[in-house]
Amino acid sequence: MSDLAWFVISTLKQYSASSTMEVSADTPIDILKMDSLSTLEAVMVIEDHFGIELDPAQFSSCHTVADVVALVAKAKPA
Repeated sequence: MSDLAWFVISTLKQYSASSTMEVSADTPIDILKMDSLSTLEAVMVIEDHFGIELDPAQFSSCHTVADVVALVAKAKPA
């Protein structure tokens, strides 16, 4: 697992209402039961860590954790 994927997964898990559940790339975002504040906080942590800005519309269209990882990878400078 890449450092990027590990960081995104651990951050989403930290802000999940189900913090004890196992989270992987295949985990559906909705199963994390993140409210809007938790989602915003998680996105801000990810943005700050990688020095990027994520489009909220693109983030909200993510269905799985892998989709979020791909979105972050795409936004991350080369």
